[in-house]
Amino acid sequence: VTVTHSNYPPAISFGTSRYVKLLGNGDPAHKYGFYVGGTGGGASGVSVDGKSSDVELAYIEVTKTGFAGIMVKDDNAPQEQPGFVMENIIIHHNFVHDTEGEGLYLGQTQLATIAHEIRNVLIHNNIFVRTGWEGFQVSNLVGNVEVRNNVVYDCGRANIRWQNNAVQIMGNTFGNFHHNIIAKAKGNLLNGIGTGINFHHNYLEDAGELAIWANDDWNGKTYFGPQAKDPNNMTKVYANYIRKVN
Repeated sequence: VTVTHSNYPPAISFGTSRYVKLLGNGDPAHKYGFYVGGTGGGASGVSVDGKSSDVELAYIEVTKTGFAGIMVKDDNAPQEQPGFVMENIIIHHNFVHDTEGEGLYLGQTQLATIAHEIRNVLIHNNIFVRTGWEGFQVSNLVGNVEVRNNVVYDCGRANIRWQNNAVQIMGNTFGNFHHNIIAKAKGNLLNGIGTGINFHHNYLEDAGELAIWANDDWNGKTYFGPQAKDPNNMTKVYANYIRKVN
């Protein structure tokens, strides 16, 4: 299935939807059964928004998008439905490349006091390459979060300050990030502003700036929720392999 257009809306969009599986593995002759071949300026390839929850995205190729390859968040939820929590998001075995924005944009990059939270997240075995902004950026992921076995390569190509990293973990994020290959970025390979992050057993290579930048106390914790003030929720960075840092 091929979806390509030159307009603003996302090529594939789920708004206020639940219990959705978009899986492109129905035909063994095609590794990626869904192909998003382009969107207009500012539009993402696949979007999960509204008060959506319980969504699985897999075996999808996304390229030439005007913004993010895959975007999962709802900017209006906190105002329209205070207390809304998006849950059970699984993203795996996708190939996202040559995007104007992020490969994956998951969660609102807003203050924890006004953004909705996302719980029960699994991101694994994806490939994010040649992205204009970060390979993937996550924020406000607060419980049962695992990001593993992904390849993130050649990111931040537009070299826009604060958006030129390979992986960006924003505030109010807690989880395990492990066994990922992260290589080649204009900025940092890991920009870690979250708290309660376990970042371990990753391979990092070819940083334009720093291999890892991590800070539990960014902006006086105004970016974080109440869990950030718990001394047990400290970021832990260990057992990573790092080479070729400029």
